[in-house]
Amino acid sequence: MQKITFRIGAFSVSVSYLQQRNTSGLYYYRRAIPSPLRHHYNGKRELVYSLKTKDLNAASQKAQELALQHNNEFELLRHNITPPPVFTIPPASPLPAELVPAPAEEQPITLDEIKTNALKSYLGNKKKTTEIARCFGYFSELPPILSHIKKRDVLRVVESLKTDHQLKTATIKKAVGFISRQVKLTLQLHDSGIPNPFAGVPFDNIKKDAEKRHTFEAVELQKLKETIRKKSGLITAQIVGLLYDTGCRNAEIGGLKLEDIKLDTPIPHLVIKPHEQRGLKNDNSERLIPLTGMSLEFAKIVTAAAQPGQVHALPATSKITNLKVIVALRL
Repeated sequence: MQKITFRIGAFSVSVSYLQQRNTSGLYYYRRAIPSPLRHHYNGKRELVYSLKTKDLNAASQKAQELALQHNNEFELLRHNITPPPVFTIPPASPLPAELVPAPAEEQPITLDEIKTNALKSYLGNKKKTTEIARCFGYFSELPPILSHIKKRDVLRVVESLKTDHQLKTATIKKAVGFISRQVKLTLQLHDSGIPNPFAGVPFDNIKKDAEKRHTFEAVELQKLKETIRKKSGLITAQIVGLLYDTGCRNAEIGGLKLEDIKLDTPIPHLVIKPHEQRGLKNDNSERLIPLTGMSLEFAKIVTAAAQPGQVHALPATSKITNLKVIVALRL
């Protein structure tokens, strides 16, 4: 069962069935439906309502009001009494003393269900949903039912990812950590005592197998400049040209729109902001980048080559999130 704890003066209050979405910041009410009653809800496993607020106090009061109404609704259904047909979110009111916990989950929890719930939390975030699919894909050979998965099974897959698939330890640890958090959330939601097989997986050689990045020498940088100027008509050369002197990420340049290139200003610059086809790594990534030297030169090349009605600065890369541009240039 999901809980959030907050303080009121000198008191700590735990609120059940409450979850905050990472993408919107809105609070949601989530509660498992007891197995014997699911046929009254068209077979649904849980009830989910948006509380339409980012304020924890307001969300807590609404969640507990909903929980009390559902306690009553479940009790009526157990005695074959039809509850009121219209269910609405009530206005906020003083916090009740406590809530009756939801009945223990009887149906098996699956990894696919946990993955689905994780994807719902990041709807609209293409980069995150792709990452979630990749993380769970690493462990697709595990038994589908959570209670059938043992920690030794997870360790076996981890070892295979390192030896057979040549994944770095840091990459595997990140995936295991994310799945572990999602499993924990689901177990709390269903008030289940099933052990979390992804929790506490040891990683002794973290970062020891990471590849050290090569620092370009002056002669290599000069060669790079010469090469991209010779091949300035290529998309890959234009990407490197815009990366030069800006410090932007590959995907930030690949997802630029023409309107993001500002040349008719006292200080020419790029506007780095999220778009529907490409998000940003974090909130702090939204920024203005001055154009100087090589980047200014290629910003002019890109805008001069734009066709009427063109939206993206580099149309062929508008959906690319990871560009291997240096290799593509075959320096």
